Amino acid sequence: MSNTSWEYVPTPHFERTPLRLLAPIRAPDSSAKRRNLPSPPYPPTTPPQNVPYVVTTHVIPAALPRASPNVPLPTAASQATTKDQRREANAKTFEEISKTWRKRVSGELGNEGSEKEMVNVVNRYVHRDILEAGTSKHPRGRGVTLMFAHANGFPKEIWEPTIQRLLASSQTAEIVDEVWVWEAVQHGDSYLLNAAALDGVFSWHDNARDITNFLLHYLPSMPGGTLPTHLDAVSSSESTQRHTRGFNHRTFVVTGHSYGGCSSAFAALTFPALFDAIIFVDPVIVMPGRYKSTDDKYANALVRGAISRRDEWASREEAFNSFQSSPFFKVWHPSVVRTYCDRGIHHPAGEKGPAKLKMPGVQEAIVFVDTTTPTEVFQLLPMLDKRIELRWVMPGRVDNSEIGGPGHGNILCWRRPENSSNVRISKAGHLITQEAPHELADEIDAFLGRKYGSSSGNVTQARL
Repeated sequence: MSNTSWEYVPTPHFERTPLRLLAPIRAPDSSAKRRNLPSPPYPPTTPPQNVPYVVTTHVIPAALPRASPNVPLPTAASQATTKDQRREANAKTFEEISKTWRKRVSGELGNEGSEKEMVNVVNRYVHRDILEAGTSKHPRGRGVTLMFAHANGFPKEIWEPTIQRLLASSQTAEIVDEVWVWEAVQHGDSYLLNAAALDGVFSWHDNARDITNFLLHYLPSMPGGTLPTHLDAVSSSESTQRHTRGFNHRTFVVTGHSYGGCSSAFAALTFPALFDAIIFVDPVIVMPGRYKSTDDKYANALVRGAISRRDEWASREEAFNSFQSSPFFKVWHPSVVRTYCDRGIHHPAGEKGPAKLKMPGVQEAIVFVDTTTPTEVFQLLPMLDKRIELRWVMPGRVDNSEIGGPGHGNILCWRRPENSSNVRISKAGHLITQEAPHELADEIDAFLGRKYGSSSGNVTQARL
């Protein structure tokens, strides 16, 4: 079955809800010594020989202050041993998470943000030619920098099957200088470094603010060259310039899936000068009325599922076998299942000890419970700078259950109709990155070629 697209439909009437804009981010203190940041817990994956990029892993401070106050984590269910005890403990955890979020929405928790210091772990792919030259080899010095932002519940490496196919394309390799792969504070390796600082409430605002913090203060001025593990902040003057003029030596494009798509949109709404294009992969951006701000039935099911899911096995291979036998994973591409097992699991007690997911279910649940930010972004989306081209990559599988209900995806793709297009991947549901990584890579490759390839004149004629 071939891929299709949605024709334009206007946004129907909806009742608007209160909006919160992203809170300001404190700039790094240039007079202070760099914080003693932790090192990445695992090295990056070496890409295949047909991918002309080198991968490194880096750590940056997360934004401060946080958007939410200090709130204790829900009561742990570690003492539950029987099935009935686990069911009771999971129900209690659900009620704690839901009650805390209701307090967050009502303002009962107050407006003072936490000052807990956290970090984000990012992977950088740099073209070998750029690495050796120390700068972009594009004639105007503004080759494309890509960024990938993941869905809730998955580590940054979930993108690897997509990225490896994309970067093996000679067309993309001519266009893209660098790729940065984002990881939110409670996911993957970031979780392993932040576990002691994470709270019992989380707003998606903070993922958008952390992305913005990286782009304004820590993304190096130019692509290429060898970078330290702990990235230095750019100068305050350069950061100030980025607020209004964007990057001098980068053409920045972000690809965001689900939670990562919503977060990327909010960052672009707040600092549009940073962005040249956004590739949305079924982002969780929802029309008010389709989501309730609290006690939403669809979100509650996700929260309950995250709390109750298994997150520990006797070994990595036992986990892999468990994934392969699960209906949830059977629709995934085999390479993504393998990647999730290899990069989404760790051994806290050593390689011969139990295998655990890098992100506990309770943290995934705490992220899922925020149904407010997606509706805020939906309302703001028409205000996104029309200069920023939007490409929507959406589910096309006939049995897909649309986020926001039937017809919502079509409405969303045309919420900001100018400079926008869409495609539906016929074999994929919401988890496009997991189910159709090669088709997704090919769509990104085609978009980059059309917009930035040799015939476009937008970035480069060819790699010199």
